[in-house]
Amino acid sequence: MGSVYTSNKALEHDYVTEDAGMLNDFLVDPSKDKPQFSLAKLSLDEVTAILKKLDSLAPGWSPQITLMLAEGAAAVIQAVRLVKALSKQEFRGIFAQGNGLDLRLLRPKDIGGAILRGTAAAGTLGLYGGGGGAVYTWYYTGSVSNVTNHVFTSQTMEDYGALVYLGFIDPIEVPPIEAFQFTLNGIPVSAQSCDFKMIKTFNSNELPVVKVEKPIIVPPMGQQALDMYPYRTGNTRIQPVGILVARFVEMTL
Repeated sequence: MGSVYTSNKALEHDYVTEDAGMLNDFLVDPSKDKPQFSLAKLSLDEVTAILKKLDSLAPGWSPQITLMLAEGAAAVIQAVRLVKALSKQEFRGIFAQGNGLDLRLLRPKDIGGAILRGTAAAGTLGLYGGGGGAVYTWYYTGSVSNVTNHVFTSQTMEDYGALVYLGFIDPIEVPPIEAFQFTLNGIPVSAQSCDFKMIKTFNSNELPVVKVEKPIIVPPMGQQALDMYPYRTGNTRIQPVGILVARFVEMTL
């Protein structure tokens, strides 16, 4: 097993049902100091499957993203418990069928799709698609210096889905983004600065990676929006490192 699994052995145990489980270690609802949600029980086998699935998502070429996944494992486990409490379905991972639960990395086509529901879909936001045979993913054109980019407007998680944000990467040559800001359930969260410019200035071979201050969990039926602030004019490929939890029937191409 890889480091995501082995570094989280302490999390590998049964979890009991909590009718008012608190999620103080994660950012879920900024309007509440101590947000409380129903958290389903998880068997040891389910937790092992979650950790193994996260381990399989860790890219061998990026120790920074691997560390991000390892440190975010506890938040992903809680996200699965949130979804299971409503769906009444077990986490099955790659073996999931029908309404069974699985997880994967967030894709650009998820924005405005079946799990993240919103009026603007990925194609109209410039996250996915392309004309004349061109195809792009997580590609925003024409960022203007000191003008806020609405990466995606309000999206509402479906009833049996949750999303965990762990951080961002920008694999473009000169990243223009200086800060980002989430809005959760209509409430803006404090903007967080990116150190992309510093990374590219002092170590141009490093993939620009930034972690969120605390893992952000968007629970079932939760609302979210994301804005970016560029310090210079130019294109960006900034993309969230997000873990999507949902039923197999919605894990479509």
